[in-house]
Amino acid sequence: MQSVVPMAQSARQILGMQNVRQGVEYRLLKNSIVLPVSEGMLLYNLLTKEMIMLDAEETEILEELPCTFCENLEYLITHWFLVPYDMDEKMLADQVRTVASLLLEQNEKSITGFTIFTTTDCNARCFYCFEQNNRRMAMTEQTARDVAVYIKKKCGSQKVKITWFGGEPLFNSHVIDVICEELEKSGVVFSSRIVSNGYLFDDEMVEKARHLWKVKDVQITLDGTERVYNKIKAFIYKEENAYVKVMDNMERLLKAEMKVVVRLNMGRHNIQDLYQLCDELAVRFGGYKKFRVALALLYEDRGSNSGQRTDTKQHELYHELFALEDYIERKKIASYRSLPKRIKLNHCMADSDSAVTILPDGKLGKCEHFLDSEFFGNIYSDNVENAVIDSWKERHEEWKECRDCLFYPTCSLIKKCPVRQRKCDEDERRLKERQLKKSMRHTWEIFREQAEKEKSLLSCNLFPCDNRLLNRTVA
Repeated sequence: MQSVVPMAQSARQILGMQNVRQGVEYRLLKNSIVLPVSEGMLLYNLLTKEMIMLDAEETEILEELPCTFCENLEYLITHWFLVPYDMDEKMLADQVRTVASLLLEQNEKSITGFTIFTTTDCNARCFYCFEQNNRRMAMTEQTARDVAVYIKKKCGSQKVKITWFGGEPLFNSHVIDVICEELEKSGVVFSSRIVSNGYLFDDEMVEKARHLWKVKDVQITLDGTERVYNKIKAFIYKEENAYVKVMDNMERLLKAEMKVVVRLNMGRHNIQDLYQLCDELAVRFGGYKKFRVALALLYEDRGSNSGQRTDTKQHELYHELFALEDYIERKKIASYRSLPKRIKLNHCMADSDSAVTILPDGKLGKCEHFLDSEFFGNIYSDNVENAVIDSWKERHEEWKECRDCLFYPTCSLIKKCPVRQRKCDEDERRLKERQLKKSMRHTWEIFREQAEKEKSLLSCNLFPCDNRLLNRTVA
């Protein structure tokens, strides 16, 4: 067995090593994912976040389950891949999350995640925008300075992560300059990312993004090839070809060695056109290591509105989504999510005590989808409405399907979430499993490549080292 991703520190702290019990029948934990690969089989534990590689001989062990203890099973048992036949996984996951939450309450007192709306205005007019009925306002320079003071006060000297959001955040880029300059003067360590349509990224702005704003990655949304994109985005500018401009700007960012993640918004209107777009993206940007493409259903194609679709139409939509995801992967431009390294306690920023949204006028919220309501305070006062904060921590009722769900240890649905007003269905669970398996395979490939590099260096006698260290065996 090879340890590819170790057990999460929090899981090890809470669970410890499972005791081996003689004469007890063991089976595979329900919250485990099995993924065959050419070298053997990957096994990932969603409860402990550990992933191991089993060779062909070791894989045969799982085919004999359930069975009583033997020496070959010791690691799988002690590390919670195998559990007693009568184990209640849901109860175990609940207990782990309860203890982890108590530990977090003791250790987490600061706010380190800030989603900042520089403006709620935008230079595009997308038909599907969930913000189109909200009032348009821009942050002033003075408010920007006050935001920097608020961040300094709340971060507790910890590193801060900022997401610049809108509207189109670059439509009011001056306040980004102000906030970053003030944070720098105050000694606040920070990094940031931007969610943008990419239209305004000229050379000067790219330079500021890299050095002043400390941007690590930029998410840019594309809706199709030139004809489709220009029609859907409907930019307020008429003098330039928006598609060409945005593609050129993406290349500027990549040449500046910033990560660019293109989000393809998929709806019924553009499915086939996105295949051609992927071809264009692969040809132009496939050579950049920091270029990736992620696929997402449009806002009106999921969540509360999804109940308006028939089951057949929904299944067809997901079928198209899966096919396009596979196509993007074959083009070698797919974006892979990192395997979780911590016990999941929050659904998103909305139910996290360490994250807030800041509106252009300084109001504080918990969810980026709410621009005109659900405020719990503002940057000028320590007084907060705890009832609003607590309301975002209310969980959905558990359905009977939850008990045996593969993803139960990672699931924490918020009752007020605007895009989750019903229980997940088979297609959504299949999507999550597919994406997780892609991440498992990608993680294994990186692990294997790194091991090969180390072995190559040793063979060249560049480093005196015991070759047995490369085996990384766990049993």
